[in-house]
Formats: sequence, C-alpha cells, structure tokens
Amino acid sequence: MINTSRYGFITEDNISHISRSKSAVAGTKSRQDGRGSTKVIGSIYVSKSDCTKVGICFLDYNTSELIMSTYQDSQTYVRTMHQLYVYSPTELLVLEHHFKPVDKLGLILQSNLSDGIKLIHPKAIYYNIYEGIEYLKKFSVDVITNLEVEFADKELCLAAANACIKSMILSTSSREILTRLKVKFQTCENTMLIDHRTIVELELVENKLDKKGNSLFKVLNKCCTKMGQRFLRNNILQPLTDSRSITLRYEAVQELKSNQPILTELRKEMKSLQNFDVLLNCLVAGYDRNDIKINDQKINNVLLLKSSLLCAVSLATFLTSQESHLSKEIYQILSSDDINKALELINESISEDCSWVSGSLELRNQKSFAVKSGKNGLLDISRQLYQSILNEVSQEVHDLAEEYNINLEYRFESNRGFFVRVKQSTLELLPDIFINRVQKRKIIECTTLNLMKQSSRFNDVNLEITILSDKSIDNLYKDLTDYTAILFMVCEAFATLDLLCCFAFSAMISDRSYCAPEISTELQIKNGRHPVLETVLKDKFVPNDYFVSKLTSRFQIITGANMSGKSVYLKQLSYLIIMGQMG
Repeated sequence: MINTSRYGFITEDNISHISRSKSAVAGTKSRQDGRGSTKVIGSIYVSKSDCTKVGICFLDYNTSELIMSTYQDSQTYVRTMHQLYVYSPTELLVLEHHFKPVDKLGLILQSNLSDGIKLIHPKAIYYNIYEGIEYLKKFSVDVITNLEVEFADKELCLAAANACIKSMILSTSSREILTRLKVKFQTCENTMLIDHRTIVELELVENKLDKKGNSLFKVLNKCCTKMGQRFLRNNILQPLTDSRSITLRYEAVQELKSNQPILTELRKEMKSLQNFDVLLNCLVAGYDRNDIKINDQKINNVLLLKSSLLCAVSLATFLTSQESHLSKEIYQILSSDDINKALELINESISEDCSWVSGSLELRNQKSFAVKSGKNGLLDISRQLYQSILNEVSQEVHDLAEEYNINLEYRFESNRGFFVRVKQSTLELLPDIFINRVQKRKIIECTTLNLMKQSSRFNDVNLEITILSDKSIDNLYKDLTDYTAILFMVCEAFATLDLLCCFAFSAMISDRSYCAPEISTELQIKNGRHPVLETVLKDKFVPNDYFVSKLTSRFQIITGANMSGKSVYLKQLSYLIIMGQMG
C-alpha cells in the first residue's frame, strides 16, 4: 500500500481554497528563484467521463525526472493544486477547452495560479496515450519490459506525460539535454493505492462476470445522490490511511446512527437534490456558450440551483444539533451567508412562480416570463403583446372549432409555428381553410393563413423578448459566478454528508450488524463476515477471525482443500480493511 493526500473530509482550509486569489500557490516564484534557473513543465489531463479523475505529469529539467500521477480528486481540485504547489512548474500545459468556455478546472487554475507559471494550451493531439507509451520506452532510463501492463490503469497520466515530452522535443533548446528520463509514478498522500488488477479481482466496483451482479460498491451503495455515489466509489478505490480522518468519520457516522429521526430527514431531503456538480459546471460555463439548446436551459439551470440551495438551507437546520467535527464543518458550509446572498440574487431576477419545463412552447413561455416584472420596461411591454397574441390564437382556434363543428387543439413548434391537430380519418373531409395538411395515423396536423400570420408576429415579439430576457439571465449568470467558491464547497458538502448518511444507514440494517472498529497497531477481527456474500447466504455464512501482529505474525500461510474458502477468506479481509479505512 502506498499512502496518498488527505482531503478525505471537509476542512476549513478547503472552504477558503477556491476563494483565495493568485497568492494561493504562494511561494512558487521564490522557490523557483531559490533553485536557480530550474525549468519544470507540468501537464494536466482530465477524464472526459469523470471530471474529478485527473492525470498529472511534471518534467523536471534539473533532475531529468518525469513524475507521473493519476488520482481521484475532489470537486475543488484540491489535490491538483497541491501537486502544483509541490512541484512548482514554470510552464503548465492544459487543454484550451477548460478555459473557452471556462469550466471548474479552468476557473480554479485562473484563480489560484501564480504569475510565475506560464499557461500553455497545446492541441489535443499532444495527449495521445499510445504515443506516450512509445516515448516512455524511448526516453526511460529503466527498462520497462511490459509497459502496457504496468500502466494499464494510468491512461490519464500517460496522456499528460506525452504532452510534457512532446513539448520538450519541440523545444530546440532541450532536444539535446534530456535524452534520458527517470520515470516515476507517484500517488497522493494518506490514501491507499489499490492497483487496477486488484480492483478487478476483488470486484470492488463491478462484478467480473455480470455487470448487474454484486460488488462491494453495489452492496454499500445506499446514497441518495449521484454526487454521493461518485464519492463512495472514490473512497472504495482510495480508502483513507490517515487515522485522524478515519476517526472523524467514525464519530460522524456513529452520531447519525444514534439519531435515526435526523438521519431519516437528511436522507429524505437529499433525495430531492439534482446532480449538483453537473449543474454547477453548466452554470460556470453556460453564460459563455452560444449553443441554442444550452441557452434554452439557462433558466432551468438557475431554477435547479435555487432548489439545491434551498435544500442546503434545509439540511443545515437538521445539522444544528450535531456535535461531531465533520457534521459541524458541513453545517458551517451549508449555513454560509453566501448561500442566502445567492438565493436573494436569484429571487431578485427570477419570478417566484417560474417553474422547470421541457416542451418547446413551455420553454418559450418560461423564457418570456421568467424575469421579474419591473426589471425592464421594454420587456414588460413586449410581454403584454406576447400574451395578447396567445389569446388571439386561442380565440381563433375556438372560433374555427365552433364554426366547422370540429374538435381542435393547437400546438406550437419553433420550426412550424402555430398549427392545429384534428382527429379525422381522411384529409378530404377537412374544410379548405385548413392548409399544409399532414396525416399522422388518425391525427391530421394543419394550419390556416391567420395562424401563419400570428406565428410570424409571435416569432418577432418572441425574438425581442428573448434578447431582453437573455441579457438579464446572462447578467444573473455572471453575478452568480461571484459565489462559485461557496457553490463548489456546497457540492463537496452534499457528497460528504450523503456518504456519511449512507454509512450510518448501512450500519442500521438489522441483518448486517456493522460496528465501528478501533484503530491500533494490530489487526484483530472477531466473527468477521463477508459483506458481499452475506447478502446472498445470510445466516448460512460462517464468521471468520483474523489476527495479524507486526512482530509475531506479519507473514501467514493459508492452506486448505480446493473450494474450501481460502480466496473468500482473503477477499473478506480485504473488504473489511477497505470498509474500515473508508470510515
């Protein structure tokens, strides 16, 4: 086991991490000056499917070292910033799409990088994994016989390494200097490193034979939010090794377990939470984008943010009586004044009766009436005309239905305008006033000249409203970015609280009998049970004991007949250790 960085729980330092200015990576310039003319190239590559999984690489020209690392970071990229602080790169390679439009990583880098670091945006081709493998074979001092196996689960840092080496090669001044590199793979401190093969063999997150089958993640997953599930998965793959962090989790879980009414209310409240980290990423980048679909969802995103912040306020009320250290820190975040200020900002701009919608006409109506009355006089006048056209269309359809004794209903689509739907078997039975007829099974869709004229007027008015509304919403988006720091911490608080509630809820399930272990210098387990198998065998499973002492039983041999349970015995120990170190 290799220890990596702490950050397994929320601390006051983490709260202020993003809000700090460019002095956050303080001392970078002085350290560089202290080392003389040291040149260090850093490269960051983030997984496309999981924005918290990061590959990072540093190429030190002074020592000819290539230092690589892949890890699961937090939503605030604390570990990434810590790595930048430790290795102090003079140049940092990051893909441009993190800055145009700016996303979470780009925002944090812009806010925290010192002026001494030169930010470079290489092309995506720089991050070629297979080319990175070939470069390592070519430049590595040590002979790596099977590099593909050695780095099977480290594709992200291979991509980052390729960018560093490619940047070095294209620099004429360095082409003759670093012909050989000392390749090092390092992990963050204070978390257990579990290699890829062990993850697969132990079936920690996925069953080897059946993707829907049992795994440790599936058994333990009682989380209420997607954030909590991702955090649980990260903790299974990177359990803590810092005893204080583990003990703090034990205390928080024990406190929640002993107070079932609060635990029930917390879980009930969190079930209403949306995918907050994804939403937050849309909010950070949304106002810079020109995508029509994203623009149409801007108000929905603001409404989801509002409901999530209201949920944060509600969760804070349930945590006021909690005494554990972690619960207090979560409460401190969820009760921040900045949350109320962000809510006030939304309420000042968005009408209180505005709700989340999905249809084309509903989205147009939402955008037209989302901004509060009185914010813009021209917008209020345009809205009156907008509503007047809708009333005229409704009356037009009503008159047509009465005149021709036909059941009509009208719809609106952005590319077709207003049209009516008729339950009619044949097209020939419709009066001639109905034009542009389309047969769809037993439904006929058509329009009239008057409806087409109204559609044209409606689109003109709607365009004016959209321009005025978009301007107000864009201003709101930009104002909300001032609260990005607390929003990131709220996201982290949600995930941590959900994880703690998941552990407490699992410990309360009657047939599991989970207990909090004591941390000591010896490993001693009495009547240990296999957390995955016991869900299938239940009372038929035979408990097992373990004892490992550093001085007397560091090495043990397990023997037995085929199918006698040797592998189950070993895997059970691994599961229990991982669960214990997760908290």
